[in-house]
Parts: sequence; structure tokens; C-alpha cells
Amino acid sequence: MGNLTQDTIVCIPFVKQGNQRVAGFIEAKLSPGDSIDFRYRLTQDYKLLNYNVSSTSSVTAENYASLIMHFEKMIFGYNEFKISDYNLFRQQAADTTTLFVDISDSASGQSLSQNNVTTIYQCTNSQVYVSWSCNNNFNIVPGCGIFFSYNNCYIIGIEWDDGETTGGGPEGVPTTGGGSGGIPYYYLCNPAGNFQTNQVVQPGNLPDCPPANEDPGWDPLPMDDPAPPVPCDPFIQSLNQNASFIYYLKYLNSTPIKTQPYETGFAVTFPDNYQFKQGSYNDASITWNNLNNIGAIMHCHYSGLAGIFTPDDIVLMAQIYIGNYAQDPNNLFFALTTPTGNPIIMKVKDPLAFRAFALSIVGDGVGGWDDIKMEQFEHDYADKFRSPNQETNMVAFLNMLKEKNADNAIGLYQSDKNCINWNPASLTALGSLQVAPCQ
Repeated sequence: MGNLTQDTIVCIPFVKQGNQRVAGFIEAKLSPGDSIDFRYRLTQDYKLLNYNVSSTSSVTAENYASLIMHFEKMIFGYNEFKISDYNLFRQQAADTTTLFVDISDSASGQSLSQNNVTTIYQCTNSQVYVSWSCNNNFNIVPGCGIFFSYNNCYIIGIEWDDGETTGGGPEGVPTTGGGSGGIPYYYLCNPAGNFQTNQVVQPGNLPDCPPANEDPGWDPLPMDDPAPPVPCDPFIQSLNQNASFIYYLKYLNSTPIKTQPYETGFAVTFPDNYQFKQGSYNDASITWNNLNNIGAIMHCHYSGLAGIFTPDDIVLMAQIYIGNYAQDPNNLFFALTTPTGNPIIMKVKDPLAFRAFALSIVGDGVGGWDDIKMEQFEHDYADKFRSPNQETNMVAFLNMLKEKNADNAIGLYQSDKNCINWNPASLTALGSLQVAPCQ
């Protein structure tokens, strides 16, 4: 820092642990001579500024709000917001028209309230989403378009644990000590509630204008980038017309079977050989003997068991494949019914990828299976597949494939409650579950 020849502003958005909204941000001013000053602002402080969507000044509620939206785009990927504060981005106060804000990567201009969408364009004079321009006293100067513009700024996203809020500051604001020992909060109003642009208040002496726990005046819309289209698997599609398969899967999906205290299943050799198997009382497993020429394994998980395939199920599928017990290695699959959701299938997706995955968890079978690999796989994923929520389990399963570099090894599918209309499950770019018709 001693090599600095001019002031440098570092902006640090902060997020309360477990949340997906920006709670505020810290400004750190690094100055020549190893000097560093801090202050922080809260998201809801925009309410202390004048609402004026047409103003070219940086010090407006709209500019402050759009800055926070840029932080939320940078950290969480949000691109569009629904405005819940009926004073924000309005040509007239308290206009109750539904309004959205879109964050655009274009720098061609700005379009306010056209078709109820306000577009905020990002500055292009910096390598960050929002650039800053502050003088030595932190006073904000007008910038690019509708939002704050700061030049020569580094933006760093960090997450603060609520347990680190040890001072008297607003909820979720990090402090470095009790009382007035934390980072100064640059409050935008004086204790009487009047607007004041340069008041610095220590955390232990904060006025309550507005309350620190107020929600922001906007909500992000679902912003997950859709997962790439999944090509339809002809074999999976054929199961929608396979009357025998649908009949037996419906049996496993019936309430009496899913609520009994033991597992039930079938070892399948297509087209019509369904060998019935049942586990022991209160035993979360089925012992499969003399498996050969297997096209599929179908079974149920009764109440209280995992709502997804267990590591043991995945290991068994790998052993059938590596041991050459599969009727059709290219289309080997396991089907599962569970009280936590609709039936699901895991199926060989790419034979070469599945073989590599199977070898990594069971070994090659020569001289016996690799107990160390199997035990490690069980240890790593048994607890991750036990959520009572099926969506959570499916996300965990797909993340397991990613962790094992096996995205192409197994396809995961979910049917409707009638055990037909199988749709592929995948993760969006931001890691949430997507179950949509194949293409």
C-alpha cells in the first residue's frame, strides 16, 4: 500500500450468512502513506435520499438503489428486479403500476419506464460492474447515467456471519469491536431524521432512520440461466408406452407399498420378466442374488428412507455394469419410488463415461470389488442423500455427478404421479434444479 500515489477506493458488498441479498457495502479508502479509512452504508439507506428518477445527480434514491442492484447482479447473477417501493423509478410519486428494472450489459444508453421496464446500463470505463469516483472526503460526484459511477475501484464480495456483529451497529453490519469500536457507519440522516450527506456516526450511536431491518424496495425475479437443452433419450421415451413397466412401477408407487416397513422391488429382464424381491422388516435394503441379464432394478424406499438413490443403489448399478450382468449396458437403469415425490430413474447416459465412473467407485471386479472405494463413496454421500425434500435430494445427486466428473455418466429423470411422462433433471447455471421436457 505504501506505493500508492493517489487515493484508491475499495468497495466491499456484504451479505448476511445464508442470505442471497446484499445488506450494504463498505468503502475502504486506501491513501498514500499507508493510510486507510472505512465506512459502511446499508441497502435501505436509499430511502433517506430524494426520489427523482429524472435527476442527473448521483445522490438520488434511484441511483443508490441501482448501485445495490448492480452489486446483487455481480454476486448472485440477478438480472431483473420487481420494484416493490412505489416511489422508486416513478415519474409520479406513489404510482402503483407494476414496474421492473432490468440490468443490461449494453452501454448504448438508458430507457426509463418504457413498457413498465426501466433499463439500467452498466458503465464501460472500468473492469467492474460499477465504477466509483470520490474525492478525498468521500463526497459522491455525478457519474454515468442513472446510477452511481465510481472510477478506479476494486469490488470485492465477502460474506459476513451474523456472529461477527459484535458492536452496536445495524443488524448484519460487521463491526470490529463493541460499542463505538467498529467501522464508522456513514449515515445519511441526522438524529432528527433530516437528510445530511456528510455525517459519520459510530455504530453505538446510530439513529433509527430508517430501521436497520427494513427490506429493500425491490425483489429479484427468478434469474437462473436455463440449463442447456437435454436431448431426448429414445429408450426413456419408450418407457411411456411400456405397459408392463408402468404397471409394476405403479404398484411400487402405491401408498401401501411405500408405507410398509420394508423395501419391495423387481429385477427386470425385458420385455416381460419381473422378478419380485422384498427386503427384511425395517431393513433399508434388498439382497439381490444371482443377478444376470438385468435390464433394470425397480424398488421403493419406504417412509423415513432416502428420497433419492442411495450410494448402495449406485454401487449396485456400477457392479452390474462392470460385472457384465446387464442385459443392455447402454440402457441399464434403476427406477425408484419414494413417499417424498414422484418416481425417478437413473440411467446410463454415455457408456464410456459410465464405465469410468463405475470403475472409480467399485473397481474392476477382478479378484473382488474394491471395498475401500465403495466405503469411501458411501461415507461421502450417504448423509447428503437423506433430505426429506426430493428436490434437495435430486440437487445433491446431480452435484455428486459434477464432483465425480460424471455429468455424462448418468441421466436423472422424473415422471409424473402416473409413472409416465419422464422428464430429464439437470442443474441450471446457478445450481438449482430444472426438470423440463427433453428436446
